[in-house]
Amino acid sequence: MIQPDEAVELIVKREFENTTRLIKRLCNELPYPVEVNLKVPTDKDLTKSNGVSCYVDFLDRWKKFPYQNLIVRRDIRYKSGIDGSGVPEKLSINSFEELKLLFSKKQHEHLLSFTKRVSSLLNCINSVYFNDSINLKEEGHNALYRLYRELNEYALNDDDFSALCILLPQLNRGMGKDQFLRALPVNSVDTKFIERHDKLIAHILTALNIMNQDENLDEFLQVLKKPDGYVVIRALDKKLNYLFPNMMVTADDLLTTEPPGKNLIIAENKESGLMLPALEDTVVIFSTGNNVSFAKAQWLKNKDKVLYWGDIDSWGFNILSHFRKNCKESGVKVISVMMDLDTIFEGEHIKRMVKESVTAEPDLNFLTENEKECLSYLKEHPDTNRLEQEKLDEGYVQKTFLKYLSKIHDQ
Repeated sequence: MIQPDEAVELIVKREFENTTRLIKRLCNELPYPVEVNLKVPTDKDLTKSNGVSCYVDFLDRWKKFPYQNLIVRRDIRYKSGIDGSGVPEKLSINSFEELKLLFSKKQHEHLLSFTKRVSSLLNCINSVYFNDSINLKEEGHNALYRLYRELNEYALNDDDFSALCILLPQLNRGMGKDQFLRALPVNSVDTKFIERHDKLIAHILTALNIMNQDENLDEFLQVLKKPDGYVVIRALDKKLNYLFPNMMVTADDLLTTEPPGKNLIIAENKESGLMLPALEDTVVIFSTGNNVSFAKAQWLKNKDKVLYWGDIDSWGFNILSHFRKNCKESGVKVISVMMDLDTIFEGEHIKRMVKESVTAEPDLNFLTENEKECLSYLKEHPDTNRLEQEKLDEGYVQKTFLKYLSKIHDQ
Protein backbone atom coordinates (compact mmCIF):
# COMPACT_ATOMS: atom_id res chain seq x y z
CA MET A 1 0.00 0.00 0.00
CA ILE A 2 1.27 3.44 -0.95
CA GLN A 3 0.49 6.24 1.45
CA PRO A 4 -0.33 9.82 0.34
CA ASP A 5 3.12 11.29 1.09
CA GLU A 6 4.79 8.46 -0.86
CA ALA A 7 2.48 8.94 -3.85
CA VAL A 8 3.07 12.69 -3.89
CA GLU A 9 6.83 12.18 -3.63
CA LEU A 10 6.77 9.80 -6.62
CA ILE A 11 4.86 12.29 -8.75
CA VAL A 12 7.00 15.27 -7.74
CA LYS A 13 10.21 13.39 -8.49
CA ARG A 14 8.95 12.35 -11.89
CA GLU A 15 7.21 15.54 -12.96
CA PHE A 16 9.03 18.40 -11.19
CA GLU A 17 12.53 17.25 -10.35
CA ASN A 18 12.94 15.71 -13.81
CA THR A 19 13.68 18.93 -15.69
CA THR A 20 13.04 17.47 -19.14
CA ARG A 21 9.56 16.32 -18.14
CA LEU A 22 8.83 19.58 -16.32
CA ILE A 23 9.59 21.55 -19.49
CA LYS A 24 7.34 19.27 -21.51
CA ARG A 25 4.59 19.68 -18.94
CA LEU A 26 4.91 23.46 -19.15
CA CYS A 27 4.64 23.21 -22.94
CA ASN A 28 1.69 20.79 -22.65
CA GLU A 29 3.58 18.16 -24.63
CA LEU A 30 2.88 15.17 -22.37
CA PRO A 31 -0.48 13.42 -22.05
CA TYR A 32 -2.62 13.18 -18.93
CA PRO A 33 -3.53 11.60 -16.62
CA VAL A 34 -0.46 11.19 -14.46
CA GLU A 35 -1.21 8.26 -12.23
CA VAL A 36 0.23 6.39 -9.29
CA ASN A 37 -1.15 2.94 -8.50
CA LEU A 38 -1.69 2.83 -4.76
CA LYS A 39 -1.32 -0.96 -4.53
CA VAL A 40 -4.58 -1.66 -2.71
CA PRO A 41 -4.33 -4.69 -0.42
CA THR A 42 -5.47 -8.12 -1.54
CA ASP A 43 -7.22 -10.75 0.60
CA LYS A 44 -3.80 -12.34 1.14
CA ASP A 45 -2.35 -9.01 2.36
CA LEU A 46 -5.12 -8.67 4.94
CA THR A 47 -4.35 -12.07 6.43
CA LYS A 48 -0.77 -11.10 7.23
CA SER A 49 0.30 -9.92 10.67
CA ASN A 50 -0.88 -6.32 11.13
CA GLY A 51 -2.52 -6.56 7.69
CA VAL A 52 -5.87 -5.23 8.84
CA SER A 53 -4.39 -2.42 10.97
CA CYS A 54 -2.21 -1.32 8.03
CA TYR A 55 -5.31 -1.31 5.82
CA VAL A 56 -7.23 0.82 8.30
CA ASP A 57 -4.29 3.23 8.53
CA PHE A 58 -4.15 3.33 4.73
CA LEU A 59 -7.83 4.27 4.49
CA ASP A 60 -7.53 6.83 7.26
CA ARG A 61 -4.58 8.62 5.69
CA TRP A 62 -6.18 8.81 2.28
CA LYS A 63 -9.36 10.07 3.89
CA LYS A 64 -7.37 13.02 5.24
CA PHE A 65 -5.69 13.72 1.89
CA PRO A 66 -6.62 17.32 1.03
CA TYR A 67 -7.35 16.76 -2.66
CA GLN A 68 -10.00 14.06 -2.65
CA ASN A 69 -10.97 14.77 -6.26
CA LEU A 70 -7.58 13.39 -7.36
CA ILE A 71 -8.26 9.96 -5.86
CA VAL A 72 -9.73 7.20 -8.01
CA ARG A 73 -11.64 4.74 -5.83
CA ARG A 74 -13.22 1.37 -6.41
CA ASP A 75 -15.28 -1.10 -4.41
CA ILE A 76 -13.60 -4.35 -3.43
CA ARG A 77 -15.39 -7.41 -2.03
CA TYR A 78 -13.01 -8.97 0.47
CA LYS A 79 -13.62 -12.63 1.41
CA SER A 80 -12.95 -11.82 5.05
CA GLY A 81 -15.93 -9.51 5.11
CA ILE A 82 -13.85 -6.37 5.74
CA ASP A 83 -15.46 -3.27 4.27
CA GLY A 84 -13.96 -2.61 0.84
CA SER A 85 -16.21 0.18 -0.38
CA GLY A 86 -14.50 3.22 -1.96
CA VAL A 87 -10.95 1.94 -1.54
CA PRO A 88 -8.35 4.42 -2.92
CA GLU A 89 -6.92 2.73 -6.02
CA LYS A 90 -5.04 5.48 -7.86
CA LEU A 91 -3.86 9.03 -7.50
CA SER A 92 -4.79 10.56 -10.86
CA ILE A 93 -3.71 13.99 -12.11
CA ASN A 94 -5.57 15.32 -15.17
CA SER A 95 -4.05 18.76 -15.72
CA PHE A 96 -1.04 20.92 -14.93
CA GLU A 97 -3.15 22.92 -12.48
CA GLU A 98 -3.89 19.72 -10.57
CA LEU A 99 -0.24 18.73 -10.75
CA LYS A 100 0.82 22.00 -9.13
CA LEU A 101 -1.38 21.20 -6.14
CA LEU A 102 1.12 18.51 -5.16
CA PHE A 103 4.18 20.77 -5.30
CA SER A 104 5.63 22.19 -2.10
CA LYS A 105 5.31 25.89 -1.35
CA LYS A 106 8.94 26.42 -2.35
CA GLN A 107 8.50 24.50 -5.60
CA HIS A 108 5.30 26.39 -6.38
CA GLU A 109 6.99 29.75 -5.78
CA HIS A 110 9.95 28.71 -7.93
CA LEU A 111 7.66 27.74 -10.79
CA LEU A 112 5.61 30.91 -10.43
CA SER A 113 8.81 32.98 -10.51
CA PHE A 114 9.88 31.28 -13.74
CA THR A 115 6.54 31.69 -15.52
CA LYS A 116 6.47 35.37 -14.51
CA ARG A 117 9.94 35.76 -15.99
CA VAL A 118 8.77 34.27 -19.27
CA SER A 119 5.82 36.66 -19.41
CA SER A 120 8.06 39.63 -18.59
CA LEU A 121 10.47 38.73 -21.38
CA LEU A 122 7.68 38.37 -23.90
CA ASN A 123 6.16 41.70 -22.88
CA CYS A 124 9.42 43.58 -23.36
CA ILE A 125 10.24 41.83 -26.64
CA ASN A 126 6.81 41.75 -28.27
CA SER A 127 6.31 45.50 -28.65
CA VAL A 128 9.77 46.04 -30.16
CA TYR A 129 10.22 43.07 -32.48
CA PHE A 130 6.63 42.39 -33.42
CA ASN A 131 4.83 45.72 -32.88
CA ASP A 132 2.19 43.78 -30.94
CA SER A 133 0.88 42.56 -34.30
CA ILE A 134 1.17 38.85 -33.60
CA ASN A 135 -0.01 36.75 -30.71
CA LEU A 136 2.93 35.28 -28.85
CA LYS A 137 0.81 34.02 -26.00
CA GLU A 138 1.18 30.28 -26.51
CA GLU A 139 3.92 29.96 -29.12
CA GLY A 140 6.20 32.46 -27.38
CA HIS A 141 5.61 31.05 -23.91
CA ASN A 142 6.39 27.53 -25.06
CA ALA A 143 9.54 28.71 -26.84
CA LEU A 144 10.85 30.29 -23.64
CA TYR A 145 9.61 27.49 -21.38
CA ARG A 146 12.13 25.31 -23.21
CA LEU A 147 14.85 27.60 -21.82
CA TYR A 148 13.89 26.75 -18.23
CA ARG A 149 17.41 25.54 -17.43
CA GLU A 150 18.90 28.93 -18.37
CA LEU A 151 16.14 31.28 -17.21
CA ASN A 152 15.07 29.95 -13.81
CA GLU A 153 16.05 31.86 -10.67
CA TYR A 154 18.74 29.37 -9.69
CA ALA A 155 20.53 29.77 -13.04
CA LEU A 156 20.04 33.53 -13.45
CA ASN A 157 19.80 35.92 -10.53
CA ASP A 158 17.23 38.73 -10.37
CA ASP A 159 19.69 41.50 -11.23
CA ASP A 160 20.88 39.72 -14.33
CA PHE A 161 17.32 38.93 -15.37
CA SER A 162 16.38 42.60 -15.02
CA ALA A 163 19.38 43.55 -17.14
CA LEU A 164 18.27 41.01 -19.74
CA CYS A 165 14.82 42.62 -19.94
CA ILE A 166 16.43 46.03 -20.42
CA LEU A 167 18.88 44.77 -23.02
CA LEU A 168 16.79 42.59 -25.34
CA PRO A 169 14.52 45.35 -26.70
CA GLN A 170 17.64 47.32 -27.69
CA LEU A 171 19.15 44.59 -29.83
CA ASN A 172 18.50 44.44 -33.54
CA ARG A 173 20.11 42.88 -36.56
CA GLY A 174 23.25 44.60 -37.81
CA MET A 175 23.42 47.22 -35.03
CA GLY A 176 27.08 46.42 -34.31
CA LYS A 177 28.41 46.67 -37.86
CA ASP A 178 32.07 47.73 -38.08
CA GLN A 179 32.60 47.70 -34.31
CA PHE A 180 33.41 45.22 -31.58
CA LEU A 181 30.79 43.78 -29.26
CA ARG A 182 32.20 45.77 -26.34
CA ALA A 183 31.39 48.98 -28.27
CA LEU A 184 27.74 48.07 -28.93
CA PRO A 185 25.54 51.17 -28.38
CA VAL A 186 23.23 49.99 -25.59
CA ASN A 187 21.94 51.89 -22.58
CA SER A 188 21.70 50.91 -18.90
CA VAL A 189 23.50 47.59 -19.45
CA ASP A 190 27.26 47.13 -19.67
CA THR A 191 28.55 45.27 -22.72
CA LYS A 192 30.46 42.85 -20.51
CA PHE A 193 27.01 41.54 -19.54
CA ILE A 194 26.33 40.78 -23.21
CA GLU A 195 29.64 38.96 -23.50
CA ARG A 196 28.97 36.91 -20.36
CA HIS A 197 25.45 35.96 -21.42
CA ASP A 198 25.86 35.79 -25.20
CA LYS A 199 24.66 32.18 -25.43
CA LEU A 200 21.54 32.84 -23.36
CA ILE A 201 20.71 35.95 -25.40
CA ALA A 202 21.19 33.99 -28.61
CA HIS A 203 19.02 31.14 -27.31
CA ILE A 204 16.18 33.55 -26.52
CA LEU A 205 16.35 35.35 -29.87
CA THR A 206 16.60 32.06 -31.73
CA ALA A 207 13.71 30.51 -29.80
CA LEU A 208 11.50 33.44 -30.83
CA ASN A 209 12.69 33.24 -34.48
CA ILE A 210 14.30 36.66 -34.27
CA MET A 211 17.69 35.09 -34.94
CA ASN A 212 18.30 32.32 -37.46
CA GLN A 213 19.10 28.85 -36.17
CA ASP A 214 22.45 28.75 -38.00
CA GLU A 215 23.88 32.06 -36.73
CA ASN A 216 25.45 33.18 -33.47
CA LEU A 217 24.92 36.48 -31.68
CA ASP A 218 28.01 38.11 -33.23
CA GLU A 219 26.70 37.29 -36.70
CA PHE A 220 23.22 38.62 -35.86
CA LEU A 221 24.63 41.89 -34.54
CA GLN A 222 27.30 41.92 -37.30
CA VAL A 223 30.02 42.93 -34.85
CA LEU A 224 33.69 42.55 -35.66
CA LYS A 225 35.34 39.31 -34.68
CA LYS A 226 37.07 39.62 -31.31
CA PRO A 227 40.86 39.41 -31.66
CA ASP A 228 41.92 36.02 -30.43
CA GLY A 229 44.73 33.51 -30.78
CA TYR A 230 47.60 35.91 -30.20
CA VAL A 231 51.14 35.07 -31.21
CA VAL A 232 54.31 37.09 -30.60
CA ILE A 233 56.55 38.48 -33.31
CA ARG A 234 60.13 39.24 -32.34
CA ALA A 235 62.74 40.80 -34.60
CA LEU A 236 66.09 39.03 -34.13
CA ASP A 237 67.93 41.62 -36.21
CA LYS A 238 68.02 45.23 -34.98
CA LYS A 239 68.39 46.44 -38.56
CA LEU A 240 64.88 45.33 -39.39
CA ASN A 241 62.62 48.36 -39.45
CA TYR A 242 59.98 47.19 -36.96
CA LEU A 243 58.03 49.42 -34.57
CA PHE A 244 58.72 47.31 -31.50
CA PRO A 245 61.15 44.45 -30.82
CA ASN A 246 58.25 42.31 -29.62
CA MET A 247 54.67 42.58 -30.88
CA MET A 248 51.52 40.56 -30.20
CA VAL A 249 49.25 40.01 -33.17
CA THR A 250 46.46 37.59 -33.98
CA ALA A 251 46.96 34.63 -36.25
CA ASP A 252 44.24 36.08 -38.48
CA ASP A 253 46.24 39.30 -38.88
CA LEU A 254 49.21 37.26 -40.02
CA LEU A 255 47.21 35.85 -42.90
CA THR A 256 47.41 39.21 -44.65
CA THR A 257 50.31 41.03 -42.98
CA GLU A 258 53.88 39.96 -43.71
CA PRO A 259 56.55 40.41 -41.03
CA PRO A 260 59.87 41.87 -42.23
CA GLY A 261 63.03 39.85 -42.80
CA LYS A 262 64.15 37.27 -45.32
CA ASN A 263 64.11 34.41 -42.84
CA LEU A 264 61.29 33.22 -40.59
CA ILE A 265 61.38 30.97 -37.53
CA ILE A 266 58.16 29.57 -36.02
CA ALA A 267 58.54 28.45 -32.40
CA GLU A 268 55.79 26.55 -30.62
CA ASN A 269 56.23 27.94 -27.11
CA LYS A 270 56.76 31.32 -25.50
CA GLU A 271 59.95 30.34 -23.69
CA SER A 272 61.55 28.98 -26.84
CA GLY A 273 60.98 32.27 -28.63
CA LEU A 274 63.04 33.97 -25.94
CA MET A 275 65.95 31.51 -26.29
CA LEU A 276 66.93 32.60 -29.79
CA PRO A 277 70.13 34.57 -30.42
CA ALA A 278 70.47 37.63 -32.64
CA LEU A 279 70.14 36.38 -36.21
CA GLU A 280 70.65 38.39 -39.34
CA ASP A 281 67.53 39.41 -41.28
CA THR A 282 65.38 37.05 -39.22
CA VAL A 283 62.07 37.28 -37.39
CA VAL A 284 60.57 34.67 -35.07
CA ILE A 285 56.86 34.09 -34.57
CA PHE A 286 56.46 32.30 -31.27
CA SER A 287 53.95 31.18 -28.66
CA THR A 288 51.88 29.75 -31.50
CA GLY A 289 50.89 26.45 -29.87
CA ASN A 290 48.57 24.74 -32.32
CA ASN A 291 47.36 28.09 -33.67
CA VAL A 292 49.02 27.76 -37.08
CA SER A 293 46.25 28.83 -39.45
CA PHE A 294 48.50 31.68 -40.64
CA ALA A 295 50.58 29.06 -42.46
CA LYS A 296 48.10 29.53 -45.32
CA ALA A 297 49.45 33.05 -45.89
CA GLN A 298 50.79 33.60 -49.39
CA TRP A 299 53.57 35.90 -48.18
CA LEU A 300 55.43 32.86 -46.78
CA LYS A 301 56.63 32.28 -50.36
CA ASN A 302 58.64 35.50 -50.07
CA LYS A 303 60.90 34.09 -47.35
CA ASP A 304 64.25 32.52 -48.12
CA LYS A 305 63.90 30.04 -45.28
CA VAL A 306 60.99 28.99 -43.07
CA LEU A 307 62.16 27.06 -40.01
CA TYR A 308 59.84 25.35 -37.53
CA TRP A 309 60.89 24.49 -33.97
CA GLY A 310 58.55 22.60 -31.66
CA ASP A 311 58.64 20.22 -28.71
CA ILE A 312 59.92 16.73 -29.40
CA ASP A 313 56.69 14.92 -28.62
CA SER A 314 53.63 13.69 -30.51
CA TRP A 315 51.88 17.06 -30.24
CA GLY A 316 54.95 18.91 -31.49
CA PHE A 317 55.01 16.72 -34.60
CA ASN A 318 51.23 17.02 -34.90
CA ILE A 319 51.45 20.82 -35.03
CA LEU A 320 54.34 20.62 -37.49
CA SER A 321 52.30 18.39 -39.79
CA HIS A 322 49.34 20.81 -39.58
CA PHE A 323 51.64 23.73 -40.40
CA ARG A 324 52.98 21.96 -43.47
CA LYS A 325 49.48 20.93 -44.52
CA ASN A 326 48.39 24.58 -44.40
CA CYS A 327 51.40 25.48 -46.55
CA LYS A 328 50.52 22.88 -49.17
CA GLU A 329 48.82 25.24 -51.62
CA SER A 330 51.62 27.82 -51.53
CA GLY A 331 54.29 25.14 -51.86
CA VAL A 332 56.45 26.66 -49.10
CA LYS A 333 59.19 24.36 -47.84
CA VAL A 334 59.18 24.15 -44.03
CA ILE A 335 62.33 22.82 -42.37
CA SER A 336 62.04 21.47 -38.83
CA VAL A 337 64.85 22.35 -36.43
CA MET A 338 65.94 20.29 -33.40
CA MET A 339 63.09 17.82 -33.79
CA ASP A 340 65.18 14.73 -34.45
CA LEU A 341 67.08 11.91 -32.78
CA ASP A 342 70.36 13.85 -32.92
CA THR A 343 68.82 16.43 -30.57
CA ILE A 344 67.58 13.76 -28.16
CA PHE A 345 71.04 12.17 -27.91
CA GLU A 346 72.92 15.46 -27.68
CA GLY A 347 74.58 15.97 -24.29
CA GLU A 348 72.27 15.50 -21.32
CA HIS A 349 69.03 15.98 -23.29
CA ILE A 350 67.85 12.39 -23.02
CA LYS A 351 67.95 12.61 -19.20
CA ARG A 352 65.49 15.51 -19.34
CA MET A 353 62.78 13.60 -21.17
CA VAL A 354 59.45 13.06 -19.43
CA LYS A 355 56.22 11.20 -20.08
CA GLU A 356 53.62 12.74 -22.38
CA SER A 357 50.35 11.84 -20.69
CA VAL A 358 48.06 12.33 -23.69
CA THR A 359 49.43 11.66 -27.15
CA ALA A 360 48.40 12.81 -30.62
CA GLU A 361 48.46 11.02 -33.98
CA PRO A 362 50.29 13.27 -36.45
CA ASP A 363 49.59 13.01 -40.18
CA LEU A 364 52.70 11.17 -41.40
CA ASN A 365 52.16 12.43 -44.94
CA PHE A 366 53.55 15.78 -43.85
CA LEU A 367 56.59 14.52 -41.91
CA THR A 368 60.08 13.76 -43.27
CA GLU A 369 61.76 10.40 -42.82
CA ASN A 370 63.98 11.78 -40.04
CA GLU A 371 60.93 13.16 -38.23
CA LYS A 372 59.04 9.88 -38.57
CA GLU A 373 62.07 8.04 -37.23
CA CYS A 374 62.12 10.31 -34.19
CA LEU A 375 58.37 9.87 -33.67
CA SER A 376 58.78 6.09 -33.81
CA TYR A 377 61.47 6.30 -31.13
CA LEU A 378 59.06 8.24 -28.89
CA LYS A 379 56.37 5.58 -29.33
CA GLU A 380 58.87 2.89 -28.38
CA HIS A 381 59.68 4.74 -25.15
CA PRO A 382 56.24 5.71 -23.71
CA ASP A 383 57.62 6.67 -20.29
CA THR A 384 60.16 9.13 -21.74
CA ASN A 385 58.45 10.36 -24.89
CA ARG A 386 58.66 14.12 -24.46
CA LEU A 387 61.52 16.61 -24.65
CA GLU A 388 60.42 20.21 -24.22
CA GLN A 389 62.12 22.98 -26.17
CA GLU A 390 63.13 24.87 -23.05
CA LYS A 391 65.01 21.80 -21.76
CA LEU A 392 67.59 22.03 -24.56
CA ASP A 393 71.04 23.45 -23.86
CA GLU A 394 71.13 27.10 -24.89
CA GLY A 395 74.52 26.65 -26.53
CA TYR A 396 73.12 23.85 -28.68
CA VAL A 397 70.11 25.99 -29.66
CA GLN A 398 72.27 28.92 -30.77
CA LYS A 399 74.75 26.73 -32.60
CA THR A 400 71.98 24.93 -34.47
CA PHE A 401 70.25 28.07 -35.71
CA LEU A 402 73.54 29.66 -36.76
CA LYS A 403 74.25 26.50 -38.74
CA TYR A 404 70.96 26.79 -40.62
CA LEU A 405 71.36 30.47 -41.24
CA SER A 406 74.92 30.05 -42.39
CA LYS A 407 73.59 27.80 -45.14
CA ILE A 408 71.31 30.64 -46.16
CA HIS A 409 74.20 33.10 -46.36
CA ASP A 410 76.23 30.67 -48.48
CA GLN A 411 73.51 30.45 -51.11
